[in-house]
Amino acid sequence: MSTCKWATNPALVQNINISGHDGVMRGLSIASLLERDPTAQNETGRMYEQGEEVPQSDTEALKWYLKAARQGNTSAQNSVGVFYRDGRGVERNYSTAREWFVIAAYKGHAAAQCNLGMLYHLDHDYSKAIEWFIAAAEQSCAEARFNIGSMYYEGHGIPRDLSKAVEWYLRAAHQGFAMAQFCIGAMYDSGQGVDQDHDTATIWFLRAAHQGCAIAQYNLGCIYQRGRGLKLNLSQAVEWFTKAANQGLAEAQYCLGQMYQVGEIVRQDILLAVAWYVKASNQGDPNAQFNLGLIYDSDDGSPENFQKATEWFSKAAHQGHVEAQYHLGVQFQHGRGNQNDDPKALEWYMKAADQGHMLLPRIAGDSQGDLEAMGWYLKAAHQGNADAQCKIGLIYHDGKNVPEDYQGAMEWLLKAANQGHTVAQWNVGLMYERGQGIPENHEEGMRWFLKAAEQGDANAQCSIGLNYYIGKGVPQDFQKAMEWFVKAADQGDANAWYNIGTMYDTGTGVPQDYQKAMMSYLIAADQGHAAAQFVVGGMYHAGEGVSQDYEKAMEWYLKAANQGDVTSRCVIGAMYRDGEGVPRDPQKATEWFNKAADQGLS
Repeated sequence: MSTCKWATNPALVQNINISGHDGVMRGLSIASLLERDPTAQNETGRMYEQGEEVPQSDTEALKWYLKAARQGNTSAQNSVGVFYRDGRGVERNYSTAREWFVIAAYKGHAAAQCNLGMLYHLDHDYSKAIEWFIAAAEQSCAEARFNIGSMYYEGHGIPRDLSKAVEWYLRAAHQGFAMAQFCIGAMYDSGQGVDQDHDTATIWFLRAAHQGCAIAQYNLGCIYQRGRGLKLNLSQAVEWFTKAANQGLAEAQYCLGQMYQVGEIVRQDILLAVAWYVKASNQGDPNAQFNLGLIYDSDDGSPENFQKATEWFSKAAHQGHVEAQYHLGVQFQHGRGNQNDDPKALEWYMKAADQGHMLLPRIAGDSQGDLEAMGWYLKAAHQGNADAQCKIGLIYHDGKNVPEDYQGAMEWLLKAANQGHTVAQWNVGLMYERGQGIPENHEEGMRWFLKAAEQGDANAQCSIGLNYYIGKGVPQDFQKAMEWFVKAADQGDANAWYNIGTMYDTGTGVPQDYQKAMMSYLIAADQGHAAAQFVVGGMYHAGEGVSQDYEKAMEWYLKAANQGDVTSRCVIGAMYRDGEGVPRDPQKATEWFNKAADQGLS
């Protein structure tokens, strides 16, 4: 910021003899007014904004910023824009904010250029946003560089490019921009745009956390709690969670609530747990709301506490928290905190079931409970509830707690499928393909896949891609296979990402590209896809698409092996036998070979 004239030229204030902070401020203001100095007026606005030597006042700050802005002071013009944008000292007005940002931005004020870019970004005018961010970034504006990184990360207005996101985040991070430091840490932590490196991630989280970045402080708490990237240190975990929680981060408040509720890391204190849960819950955290429900539900059994439990379960359930939905059903079923209401109980049980919650083993935990749960499903199914019809169909299909019955499964799945239930439609397609409960018919299976896929069901989209890839039920068409795999992958489907990786890996329907294959495999592997984890290990092992790295190969083989992948177990045995990426260890080699042999690999 420019040096103020009144601070360097005694002639402006030499005749003013007023003591005290208020007096000094009045003297400075008078000097600014007498000289009509926009720099001094801007500084006066800053002092009111920050409460420096005067009472903090957004209204007074804006008044002085406007005086300076109208005389052409670009810093003040930017500040006026900020005050109108944020509704500080004046009613929020984005149009007026934009006008002031434009004036300062065209004069080359970097912060105004960045702020103008943000307004365009909010309006989804990404081309203008990136234009102004670049203008500010060329003047070394750290926030603008961070914003460009975020646009590359999200793919807003420009093709998504994680490597370029890292590049721009690093520029901002090296300037000390805390959120950029956090984002770099997160990308190293997840291996996005860079090779995964938990130690480097931790270094960046520490830099951001020491600047007060709440989400970085929370991540450090998690790292200390789990002992990953740093030595296990539970007291440090509590300290960092507390720092983040005191800044209002709901996730950290929830973690502290858990710690005080369980009492394993800190002294158990249910009242303190409730206090932290309430803070997080009031910000809408569904996990905290659910845990509050559990605490009140298990307290003294009073109607008042049951009512509070129901209220908290309801808040979490309405946000889609599956366990809260189930517990809310229990509250209505047994009249806890309200009158018995079977229709509402049924409604919430079905919402939980639709998210994969298995009621069967949960209602009573025995065969009588299984029958009771099945009764709830059947009651809903006979009332035409498609979720319940689909659930019963899957229960009969899988033979869970009932005899396997493909015909019964198909009957119930068709009822749901004909109501447009996508999961049921996909499963009907699978049963036609496999000839389960009905004659095998690939064309009919494809027809049902299309019904679900057209409604956006990723599983069905992936199945269609696979059929085009193989030529099952349709003529083989690698281009169409890729199109359908991409549709499913865009929804995060791990199988689709694995299949895309396979096509790039083998050059099937697309030019062979090991780097694109590796990227696709990694996305699937990060979701726990065992086959993808094995292939990623193999590519590190062979140096295909990445630099050869036996240690990383072993890391990925272990992930797959721990999910039961037999080939990975055999390869791990060979690596211990040959000392690749690990010290040679014949005993461990034998252990892993035996694990593979136990699964039938000879």
